[in-house]
Amino acid sequence: MPPSAPLRILVVDGNRVSFGASFARAFNALGQEVHSLDNSAWLGGSNQALHARVARRLVRPLALPAYNAYVLAQVARLRPDLLFIPKGVGIWSGTIAAARRVARACVLFQNDDVKNPASTTPDMRRALPLWDVVFTPRHFSVDELLAAGARRVECLRYAYDPFLSYPPTAAERDTTLSNSAVFVGTCMPDRVAPLEALARRVPVAVFGQRWRVSDGSPLRSALRPAVFEDRLRAIIAGAGVNIELVAKANRDQHNMRTFEIPACGGFMLGQRTADHQDIFREDEEAAFFGSEEELVAKALSYLSDPSRRQRVAKAGHLRVAGRERYEDRAARVLEVVREVLKARTTRS
Repeated sequence: MPPSAPLRILVVDGNRVSFGASFARAFNALGQEVHSLDNSAWLGGSNQALHARVARRLVRPLALPAYNAYVLAQVARLRPDLLFIPKGVGIWSGTIAAARRVARACVLFQNDDVKNPASTTPDMRRALPLWDVVFTPRHFSVDELLAAGARRVECLRYAYDPFLSYPPTAAERDTTLSNSAVFVGTCMPDRVAPLEALARRVPVAVFGQRWRVSDGSPLRSALRPAVFEDRLRAIIAGAGVNIELVAKANRDQHNMRTFEIPACGGFMLGQRTADHQDIFREDEEAAFFGSEEELVAKALSYLSDPSRRQRVAKAGHLRVAGRERYEDRAARVLEVVREVLKARTTRS
């Protein structure tokens, strides 16, 4: 295959708003031959209602053999140049070993921390040496993954998908949130306290899944269902302040919202991390906080100064627009994969 020829890529992930779907669109925009396998039929989708979570817990172990067999069947049918799998949930190490005999390259984007037992499994860790390349958004995980047996590890930040994240029109923005602090994301134990501290001082709205708070929590009246696509853009762009909280359990320094909030034209007030400070100029393109007290003070300050907030939001949008896309990340994936394939051809 000539070095510049399109690669046949099989992407295994969930529905159209999934992380993998964004990469599939990016690979397609770069002129590759892309095939997508939606795994939600086997892994159960993202519905976090109690009955849905119970059903997934009961059905998933029974569905996994069929899921892994189907992945291998698609690999055998397509004979991809690249099998690209985000996170790898539900994919057995034996499946990767078998896929390697057919696919020219097998690549994992491990978006969760492999040292977090809540989001990875022993078998996922055993599979690390089987991947040709493992991508991680955590720079400090590179050496850890290599020590765990991974062949090659590359740090690759999250990004935004222009198909999903872009500024809505003025009429589409949810202006009812213009005086509120808004958080959009899944409940995690370390996220409750800072949002409760904030809710005692300013109006707060929390959109997301798995939220459980005590009866006396100031967040009780703030909780809303999860939102996606049009509704998500309307909320981010209309919010007075968008709170960006990274996942402590994953040792995150940034996450997907880091880029999605400014891409949608929203003002971001995020945790002060090394990655955030490297990506944005503080108080010029985004605002940061390092404690609950600073979170409350910064939120109050920016909510009281709409013109300043708008200047920062505009600068943040200009910082990410057109340069922090999944297409840019996919281009790096292709570059690395071509290096792997070239090296393998040279050795043979």
